[in-house]
Amino acid sequence: MAKFRVRNILGKVPFLDGLRLNALEAFCTHGIGYFDGSYSTMRLYSPKAKQLLDEGKSALFAVPHGRMIGLLRFQDNRARVTILISPSRDGEIIARTITNLGLTASRGSEKQDAVKGGLQMVKAAEAGKHLVVMVDGPRGPAYEVKPGIIKMAEITGLPIIPFTSSSRNAMTMWGWDSFMATHWGSPILHVFGDPIEVPKGSDEDEREALRVQLERQLEGLRTQSDKFWSTSA
Repeated sequence: MAKFRVRNILGKVPFLDGLRLNALEAFCTHGIGYFDGSYSTMRLYSPKAKQLLDEGKSALFAVPHGRMIGLLRFQDNRARVTILISPSRDGEIIARTITNLGLTASRGSEKQDAVKGGLQMVKAAEAGKHLVVMVDGPRGPAYEVKPGIIKMAEITGLPIIPFTSSSRNAMTMWGWDSFMATHWGSPILHVFGDPIEVPKGSDEDEREALRVQLERQLEGLRTQSDKFWSTSA
């Protein structure tokens, strides 16, 4: 038996679906904006990542879906950040919200509108923007790096910087991505790993080796960031 979902019913009536999207957009935008003023942040950079970013160079940030709360403040200039968002209906809410918060959304995923989304990301890179890809989206498994980000790095020529975040007090939400829901006012740590370069003309084996390297580095950064709070107490 198919699951009953209110949004599926509303989706068949454009006017009602539009009201639903507008209501959720407003709720998410104001809620996140209100939350964003409640906490402090800290940043830890690998020496190579810090040098690259201090020089003003653009990068392709690899971010686990469950730790995307850190994207609210991971760069001082939000207008310079373009995030690849799924073209799904849920993605529409996220895209509208991040746009309201000063970020830019590119719409596409490996399964839908991949070419369209990829072209938008290439244009953003050419304009000097930072790119962000949720490496395990749109449906996981959680923390498993999909190959698309490696190909995007090769096409754009941007180095991949692994990024994760952790909070002193947070709960893990139910769902495939194990989303980290930070408690009100709890400080958030941002961690930036060593850049990974993807040479032009890499073959399949080379791209897979880089994908595994990125996945392992992200796992190590996540472990490091989660341990930070117990050692700094």
